[in-house]
Amino acid sequence: MTSALKTVGVSERRRTPRGLSKLWVPECTEPLEEFFLADVERAQIWLADLPMANISETARQVLNALVDFNRQPIPHETRIRVADLFRQPIRYISQNLEKHYIDAALPLTARSRRTVKLSQELHAELAVAYKIFILEAFAHRGQSSKRLIAIAIHRAISCLSEVLYLATLEYGQYPERVWRETHLLYALAAKNSIHRLPVQDRNKTTAGGSCIGDLYKRTLLYALAAPCCLRQRENQFIYGQLLEWTNFVRLALPGVNGYNSGQFLVRIASDAPPNHLSLEKKKLSRHCRILDTQRLVDHLNEVLVSMKPQTAKDKLVGAARLSRSMLEHLIINLSGRPKRRFSRTTQGYTLKLAVGMSHAYNLAKTNTRAHSGRDVKNEVDWLAQYIPRDAISDDSENGWSDSSNLLFNLDIEGDSLASNRSDALFQGTMLEDNVQSPWALSCNQREIVVYECKTRNESAGGYCVDWVDSDAPKIKPGELIGIQSQARGKGFGIATARWVRNSPVDRLQIGMQLIAPSSFAVKVRLDDEEKISCIYNSLLVPESKFAKIPLSLIVPAHSYQKGNVLWINSGNNELRISLTQLLNATTSFSQYRIAYHSK
Repeated sequence: MTSALKTVGVSERRRTPRGLSKLWVPECTEPLEEFFLADVERAQIWLADLPMANISETARQVLNALVDFNRQPIPHETRIRVADLFRQPIRYISQNLEKHYIDAALPLTARSRRTVKLSQELHAELAVAYKIFILEAFAHRGQSSKRLIAIAIHRAISCLSEVLYLATLEYGQYPERVWRETHLLYALAAKNSIHRLPVQDRNKTTAGGSCIGDLYKRTLLYALAAPCCLRQRENQFIYGQLLEWTNFVRLALPGVNGYNSGQFLVRIASDAPPNHLSLEKKKLSRHCRILDTQRLVDHLNEVLVSMKPQTAKDKLVGAARLSRSMLEHLIINLSGRPKRRFSRTTQGYTLKLAVGMSHAYNLAKTNTRAHSGRDVKNEVDWLAQYIPRDAISDDSENGWSDSSNLLFNLDIEGDSLASNRSDALFQGTMLEDNVQSPWALSCNQREIVVYECKTRNESAGGYCVDWVDSDAPKIKPGELIGIQSQARGKGFGIATARWVRNSPVDRLQIGMQLIAPSSFAVKVRLDDEEKISCIYNSLLVPESKFAKIPLSLIVPAHSYQKGNVLWINSGNNELRISLTQLLNATTSFSQYRIAYHSK
């Protein structure tokens, strides 16, 4: 051990090379006698004895050990070898902590937030160990090879990327300093020409390894993928998939690759993610880099074209596959500057919201009944105003309500399964032939859960609302939302949760994209010969040529596919339609353009 690495006093500061002062590391504390992490073999024994069956206790012990480890004088190469021993336990802990916040509706509970913060602290503290090694290596040149430094930078960026990634799973803001340190570590590697060295990573990457540049570009791409607009499982899948696509992305000095719409500016000296080049007003400097995503967008378009038409089985389960809707989302967000179609106002309208298909459908019933109640006996049924009677096939069943083998679950009180699922992905079932269908009975509507709020700002395309967490509904990105706006009278509109963010003052912000200013509650089922298909609650969106809204149908996600022929029932009449085009798809609902169908 050299004299520079001998025990230091409490008041002595770590030696920080010029230009690396923005890499934060703690000061050394009073040396501990016989510190168990100062020796690789003793560290291995300690880690092997961790109570891995007790995740919370293991996490506590690992975090406390890392805090002490990063504040003790440790021999140079021993530090990086011991730090590497912590990677697998931290990964195991993080994976087991996910159950407390993955697939949870927002806002997250206090326990879920603490769990996310714990995972972030574990990765951040491990990153500190590698940053100390990097600072010592550059402060005492010649003691470490470039390959060891490359490994340390690779590991540090990997840990910091996990911290940023976990922030998106919480839909919160990025922690301070993390982006700045990530930029700086990449710049340090590039300056020393080690950013392309392959580094083996048994925890994360393929057998061939990855380089520092790949990890850095993956982090930039993930920030550009608008994770606040996606559900947690979708974010997990995209984060893992992006590393395989980094070879389609170029990172260079401004002006090297010319100009195209898929260019994003990275300011190395900033504490911020990349931004589209057209949004930047400051002068570009040598501390800037341009991330060019055009080749990746072209590749994604080719993948999209080659995909088979979406079917009911094309849904995301864990990290099983890349869906069509996720591909389209990536293409839009990586291909150019975000465009706003409508100007915003801040009138502060009062909104009444019903979250999820089941509650949106029940809320829509009120508007639908009021609409149909204005019809007199000799007038055309309200549904026929949108789908003409001449489109009804001659063999139409006269009285869907007479079908004895159909049951609509959502109108039955005590259905605990349906009442606990706001998406209501499965809202119908089959009955025995001797059971009378409640279709012929008066509807027994369950209580509608409605949330009232004021808008933060609004436009013709949607709203932004700001809730105190305790008053906010449980919601996920892509959720269907029924809206009654004070500004629009008693009209009932349909929107989707475009993005969700947790603010630092325990408030939940939701950006809602308006799908249609009006809709009507209907029930639909597949046109099958056995007449045993499930009935689903759905919403009919009337055509509006002025707003360029086509006649469409909103159904639970994955219940039907393009080309299906359905019967649609308004309560007074039924019509036969076909689904001609998928307009919108999330993990909560699907929206199809519809056309009249006859045999």
